[in-house]
Amino acid sequence: MQKIFGYEDCVGKTVKLGSRDNLLNAVIVGVYKNEGGAFAAAFGGNMPVITIVPISFMQKVIPNEFTITQMDVLISDSKSSEVVANNIIRLLEARHFNKGKYKAENLVKQLDQVNNIINIFTMIIGAIAGISLVVGGIGVMNIMLVSVTERTREIGIRKAIGATRKDILIQFLIESLILSLIGGIIGMMLGTLFAYAIGVFLKIEPTVSISTVLIAFLFSSAVGIFLVYILQIKQQSLIQLRH
Repeated sequence: MQKIFGYEDCVGKTVKLGSRDNLLNAVIVGVYKNEGGAFAAAFGGNMPVITIVPISFMQKVIPNEFTITQMDVLISDSKSSEVVANNIIRLLEARHFNKGKYKAENLVKQLDQVNNIINIFTMIIGAIAGISLVVGGIGVMNIMLVSVTERTREIGIRKAIGATRKDILIQFLIESLILSLIGGIIGMMLGTLFAYAIGVFLKIEPTVSISTVLIAFLFSSAVGIFLVYILQIKQQSLIQLRH
């Protein structure tokens, strides 16, 4: 309607519908919003024109070719979808004396199948992310190992002026935490940008969950602290001076 009337209110105006030889006047009583999204992407970003008209009007537009091939039913309780579908089929068969010619498709089941596929895909992505996290954690542990090895003189000076093993351990824990947080922040920024880039390509608006971001933030912090303790066990002591 925007292409015909622009941004002018078109409710109450008249348009012509039908074929070239059979055009009928139709009064616009309402306009619904075109959501677009992934379905619109299949049509090059433009949704096909969909017009909702009464059956009696459509019978006048194409009197010889008008047939009803599909009927959509919206119910309030999805749990009773099977019962409603069976009742509709029995009613149609009784009204038109046609058995075995009608079938019902439960979109709720199709939606469940899509959700299962999405969950499997999410688990696979999570497994890949977990492997990447382990590899990155090993890198952080090795960096801290090199840092401790090359700073034995600094550790010795600090112990000489009164620093305890706990103080030096906290120092390396903070360094590891900061390093992990920086990596986590960079990863979250890149992930968000990548999601929005894919959303623009697929014409889908991505959503970023704050809770997921916080979990990833805390998890990256915990990885840094945990790996320093692993390194401490491996080396028997992070702050032991080499003689």
